[in-house]
Parts: sequence; C-alpha cells; structure tokens
Amino acid sequence: MHVALVHNKQAGGRAHSGDDLVGLLRDFGHSVEPFGKERADILRALRSRPEVVVVSGGDGTVAQVAIAACGSDVPIFILPTGTANNIARAVGADAPIPTLIERMASAHLSRLDVGRITGDGHEGSFVEAAGGGFIGAMLAEGRRTSVRFASAVRGKIMRGRNHWVSTAERVAEHVRSEPARRYNIVADGKDLSGEYIAVEAMNIASIGPRIRLAPDANPGDGQLDLVLAHPDDRDALAHFIESLGAKADRPPVTVHRVRTVEMDWPSAEAHLDDELWPGNGADRPPRMRIDIVGFVRVLV
Repeated sequence: MHVALVHNKQAGGRAHSGDDLVGLLRDFGHSVEPFGKERADILRALRSRPEVVVVSGGDGTVAQVAIAACGSDVPIFILPTGTANNIARAVGADAPIPTLIERMASAHLSRLDVGRITGDGHEGSFVEAAGGGFIGAMLAEGRRTSVRFASAVRGKIMRGRNHWVSTAERVAEHVRSEPARRYNIVADGKDLSGEYIAVEAMNIASIGPRIRLAPDANPGDGQLDLVLAHPDDRDALAHFIESLGAKADRPPVTVHRVRTVEMDWPSAEAHLDDELWPGNGADRPPRMRIDIVGFVRVLV
C-alpha cells in the first residue's frame, strides 16, 4: 500500500524513530512518505492521496489526524507510541508495533467517531471526551510550571515505582478535593441537571491517564456515553482509580448513552480531550451542544 506516515517523534519514550517505522513499513512491502505531526503536515499527508494514513503517536496526535480525516475516504491505521494510548486501545490497536505493521495489510475497516461542541461562537472537535470537573482540574494543574517541576522531581525520587500507580494516586487526590458544582444538563431531551464533581461526554472507554469511566463505550456507534460523577461517590471513585480499576470492576458513576448533550459549559476546569477548552474564564458559562459530527475510517 501507499502509506502516508504521520509521526510524533516526541511521543512516549521515543522507542521508535521515524526511520525505524519507515523501515518496518517498507520491510512489509509498503511505499512510505513521512510527515510531521503539525496540522499543516497532517493536511499535506491527506492531500498526498495515500491508501492509508499511518499515525504514530499518542492520543493527541491520533485525535488530530482523526479530526482532520473525518469524512474522508482515506482510512487511518494507529501505531500507539504514546503513553496512555486510550484511542488505540479503544479500537483494538494494542499490540507491539512490528506486530501491528505486519497485520495492517489484512486489517478490516471500522469507524471511529469524532465529536463536536458548539455554542456562543465557540466550536471544537474531540475524539476521547468533552467535559468538566476533576479531569479538567488535573489538566489545569499540569499547566502550572511549578507543578510540572515538582512532578519531575517526584518522578526521579519514585523512579522504581510503577508509573500508573503514582499517576492514579494523583488523579484520586483531585477526585477527593474537587468541589461539587451545579451542572444544567439536558441529554436527548431529558433533564439530568444536578450537583456533580465531573461531567464527561465520552466517545471511548478511557480518558487521561487510562481512567476507565465509560467501560461500555463504543467508539463507532454514533453515540456518547454521558458520565455523571456524584459527590457522594467521590471516595468510592477515588478508590476505584487508585486500584487501577480491573476490567471486571464498574466505576461508581452514572452513565447515560445519548446522542446529544446540551449543558452550561464550565468557565474553568473544562476540556476537549487533553486540552483545556475554551479557557476564556467567562463569568457566565455559555450554553453548549455536544454531539457526534462524523467519523473516520480506521483499519483495525
């Protein structure tokens, strides 16, 4: 196949260089044209008329390519070289890179939905989730230079400790400290307004550092899993996250399978995927509509 390779060389532990991936793809008979990870690079990759866009990177890079390719006839194929790799795991791309490349020629087409949020002059797209609460608070904390420095120091001190255990503990801290806020929500015409510590419209099962809040989410069914985290369940949710939530366990949250969500968007601690959004600090949050806008074809 003629392959356009979009590669984020900074992703994960940089275990696979662009040259490594080009070599592996060519070893299995594919012609390859490499591209960078910026939006202009991704658009050039799509315009090069490949048979498939192979995207190597973490969730941020995969989401950028999926959003750019939404509605296109060109399929994407994911090589998970990031850290969490939530999107890759959601579509079944959970194997060593050489194994995935070997299987690409025999892969079948599936779909990965792309979500949209609109309102008050704002518009954005997402693949993992859109919402507010403790996930947004965690992202906001990560933006502060002092916290990033402290995390780096802590990482060196805890060098022998499991990365996911220490990350889960930090997320659980946010769950326990996140204040309950009033969210005015209407989903598929049903009023679900209330006090929550998080509201997440999720397209896939996990978000952030592999937090599995919507275990039954189907990334290609044209629907969203609306996750509502109640303040009375904060301790149970924190414990679920700290225990790294075995697949047999159910997160202590309420989930509604819906097509459309309308809600007052939080002025702070709100996000699309792994980015704070829109970050305007408005005193009165605008009313936003969230739904699925389309899908990208994925080789699985």
